[in-house]
Amino acid sequence: MEFPNVGESDTVVLVMGVTGSGKSSFISTVLEEDVDIVGHNLTSHTSGVDFFTLEYEDGRRVFLVDTPGFDDTYRSNAEVLRDIAFVLAQVYRHGLSVAGVIYMHRITDNRVSGSSVKNLEILRKLCGMDAFSRVVLTSSMWDSIEQDTALLQKAFSHEDQLKNTENFWGSLIRGGSNVMRWTGDRESAFGAINHLVNLREKYGSITLKIQRELVDQEMNLDDTEVGKEVQDVFVQALAKHQEDLRDITSQFRQTLQDGNNKMALELQETLNATRYQIENIQSSQLTIQTSLENLANDKTREYSRVLAQVQEDQRRMMEMMKQCQEDYQKLIEEEKANMEVLREAQRESELERLSQADTLSVLSDSEDEVDEELRKQIKEEQAELEENKADLDKRMRRQRRKMLIKKNSIPVLSILAGIGATVGGGLLINPGLIAAGVGLMANGASKLNFSKKPYAREDGPPPTTESMISLASEVD
Repeated sequence: MEFPNVGESDTVVLVMGVTGSGKSSFISTVLEEDVDIVGHNLTSHTSGVDFFTLEYEDGRRVFLVDTPGFDDTYRSNAEVLRDIAFVLAQVYRHGLSVAGVIYMHRITDNRVSGSSVKNLEILRKLCGMDAFSRVVLTSSMWDSIEQDTALLQKAFSHEDQLKNTENFWGSLIRGGSNVMRWTGDRESAFGAINHLVNLREKYGSITLKIQRELVDQEMNLDDTEVGKEVQDVFVQALAKHQEDLRDITSQFRQTLQDGNNKMALELQETLNATRYQIENIQSSQLTIQTSLENLANDKTREYSRVLAQVQEDQRRMMEMMKQCQEDYQKLIEEEKANMEVLREAQRESELERLSQADTLSVLSDSEDEVDEELRKQIKEEQAELEENKADLDKRMRRQRRKMLIKKNSIPVLSILAGIGATVGGGLLINPGLIAAGVGLMANGASKLNFSKKPYAREDGPPPTTESMISLASEVD
């Protein structure tokens, strides 16, 4: 374990307490980060301990050390002690000072549990009386009961009990430990940290008892004060389980003699569980029977193993990232190709659209030319008809016998002219011409008269322009 670029103002603050006392939440609040995400680095894989760096604006750094409790669900007390002892010894050997310890305790607990008493005794042996003044006894969970008067009263009573009981906080307070409340906010959390940092700056750093024993006195872990405390716990637990084993064995034999097979099976399971617990205790006793050198060697091997695994995981991740990048590049190239095809199709579509527009423009120009020719022809014909108007009047008077025929001929010719105009307008796609043709046909049909009765007057009504045009066409 290395601590590069350590400055004179850099220091360590341990955060200890039973499982669930709020250690990780406390650090998360201080750092304004979720330690469940930023933590669990290589150090925690090999020691069960997490380091977090708190940087002040003036450049000072405080390394917050999140330690497992001695009631950890997944680690025995021997393993927890080995981990904490190893980290503290390495910190001391590398010249990194310790400012103190923040010990967390849930103020909402109805009573002080056995695990809490055990953790407090280990804390005392770990620090030594000379370091009691650098311990901040910090109660947590105040923010969860701040709105409940009854729970607050219980919490105040519980706090008094902790402070006034020798085996709880009493002996630590007499040795100079400070009591603070963490109310769930960053300000109160910094209050505990700054208290220790200020003591360190004013009076210097401290050396914990476990550090002197392992490094300066080169003691085995099981010979240290805290090691003996844990060993005593093991001895007591081992004695109790061995006594239980003798009693259960006696009951089991008697049950077999009585022929109670069902009870015998239940006792057999209890025997197996008790033997398993005894084996674990004996294994834990062996775990702390080690020197710092052996502990360091064990941790170095464990560190190398975990480091190799981490490096292998990183290599696999790099390969996966490389493959993902290659796949991503392929997708980009495919997208570029698809976009080029799309742009080409758009260009072809635009060209086709322009071509169709040119064709329609040509047709429109042709229609305009045809319309102009028709207008010119009609104008010429109208002029010619006007010249012949007087002559036509004379002819009509001389040919009264033919008037009936001529009268019916004019509408017929109008219909024929209308049909021609309609057909021509359809071919030329000329709505105006079509409408004119339809009008001629309707007008001619309305004037058809097959009656042979002559006009009442000799001089009938003057012919219309349409009839004159039709008659002129017929005469010509």
